[in-house]
Parts: sequence; C-alpha cells; structure tokens
Amino acid sequence: MRLAVDKTSGDLMIDLPLTLALNLNLQKGIMKPTAGNNFVASLGTSITGGSDSSYVEGPMLRYGTSAFTYPVGGGGVYAPVTLDAVASKQHI
Repeated sequence: MRLAVDKTSGDLMIDLPLTLALNLNLQKGIMKPTAGNNFVASLGTSITGGSDSSYVEGPMLRYGTSAFTYPVGGGGVYAPVTLDAVASKQHI
C-alpha cells in the first residue's frame, strides 16, 4: 500500500489498524492513530516528506531489523526518531 497525506485542513484520524508495505509520503496533515489502532510500517516501507505540518502523532510500530526513521512529532513540531539496526521489533 502507498499512502500520500496532503490535507488542506484538519487531522487524518486513523480509526482502523493500518499497515503500510510500500511508501508513506507526508506532504501536509497530521496523522493521528486512535487508541488501539496500530499504525504499522512493514519491512521495506519508505517514508518521504515530513515537516512541522505533516507527521505521525501517536504510536507507530515498525517490523524489521534495519535502521528506520519514525516520522513522529507533536504539538506542531516534527521530531523524527531514528533507530539503528536492531535485533527485534521496536515500538515508539
């Protein structure tokens, strides 16, 4: 699945479990997973974009052991977190 987020106003509420397998392109809009609905980036998922106006605000899972940058933030601030290669699944 490929997903491009380009909302002119408001947030993108994720109220179902969502797993991306190809690409997330963050152009404009804040993605907000609701309680209990995991937002997952599968092995091989690439992330493009990301800024103070477009990021993931809430929990995000990543499956795989390669280095990965989580496109997260909060309160209008993009604050990506990068993890080096790991031996097991990480949550952020």
